[in-house]
Amino acid sequence: MKYKPGRDNVTADCLSRLPLPVTDHSQEQEPEMVALLSPEFAAVTVEELKSACDACPVLQQ
Repeated sequence: MKYKPGRDNVTADCLSRLPLPVTDHSQEQEPEMVALLSPEFAAVTVEELKSACDACPVLQQ
């Protein structure tokens, strides 16, 4: 085990906090998530991803 100061251990800090209770379901993040999944926000096209996967020797195994 190795000591890590709290300011450097962000993951543990985030996991140790209790989530806030949701009181109003109209404030959920679903519309933003759908917007992030839409094609105009993609860094690469589906065709580019497919051709890169087809050319990758690791993925061919």
